[in-house]
Amino acid sequence: MKALKKQIFKGKIIPIVLISIMIITILHSAAPNILPSQVKASTALTESASSVNAYSDSSATISLTNLNWGAVTLNIPDTQTFYLKDADPSMHGYAATAPSLTDFVFKDSNGNVISAPSDSQYFSVTLNRVGAIMASGQVMSATLTLVISSNIPSNVASFNFNIVLNFNQLISPADVNQDGQVNFNDVIYFAALYVNYFTTGTYSQTVDLDHTGVINFNDVLTFTNYYVAYYQSLG
Repeated sequence: MKALKKQIFKGKIIPIVLISIMIITILHSAAPNILPSQVKASTALTESASSVNAYSDSSATISLTNLNWGAVTLNIPDTQTFYLKDADPSMHGYAATAPSLTDFVFKDSNGNVISAPSDSQYFSVTLNRVGAIMASGQVMSATLTLVISSNIPSNVASFNFNIVLNFNQLISPADVNQDGQVNFNDVIYFAALYVNYFTTGTYSQTVDLDHTGVINFNDVLTFTNYYVAYYQSLG
């Protein structure tokens, strides 16, 4: 039964938050290096069975309902920071993976839908927390970065698309190598990333378990607590 329980969560990807971004553009011929637009983001949030939600404040009390990107310069990254909270009371952990973009709609100035040969080629959206592991009750900041290509068709006056934030559901936040099991391999994996940080300066979201942006002994203690708690839960 324990082995079966471990396999249930292996590789399970949960779409946590669906962010629908609407970007309204206004032609502006005097600024050729700036997307002729005033960008507005209308954000609709939907949640899966998991309890990871997006908030606009660090206390995770104000649900995120809107993102306003403002004026966006072509090929220049624009960012929005928000907060994620894992309210799942169980011992499961969630590891952030790359977001996905869906449901692109382009319209001209008259509101007519424009066909685009490859919608996603005009946009790049990245999440700075890929690889980060969340445990029950934790709140962490997260930043989405949007880049709009200068190759976007000149007749586009408005567009919208959805951003899905995805997480792998883990059997425990101690499963740092995300193989669906908690064992000594996780200790080795954690130790390797930890040592690498202090020898080469390479930062790892996976090791920064308290999400402070700094890897130190507090992360070792946090990992140890997760590891011990998992085996204590087995009885």
